[in-house]
Amino acid sequence: MLTSLVSSVVEFLTARPHVAYLAVFVLALSESIPIVGVVIPGTAVILALSTLVPSGVLLLWPLLIAATSGAIAGDGFHSGWGTGTIARFLASGH
Repeated sequence: MLTSLVSSVVEFLTARPHVAYLAVFVLALSESIPIVGVVIPGTAVILALSTLVPSGVLLLWPLLIAATSGAIAGDGFHSGWGTGTIARFLASGH
């Protein structure tokens, strides 16, 4: 079941390479969220999409930037949430 899900997502993103970079960003971001990171196979999809780089469907540098940015944003969000920074910010009405 997981294999068919990953292959379906990869097929969808292969047909829409411009969306693939956004998907990599979101998947890398979701990997740092405890429950979501366990449920969504982000690493498997990112690795599957990276196999499209040699064929030219996806470009290496935008893919790396999307994955790195998503991981940094996810870690920052998770760290902020864990220390209560985000909760205090939201509670203050900003």
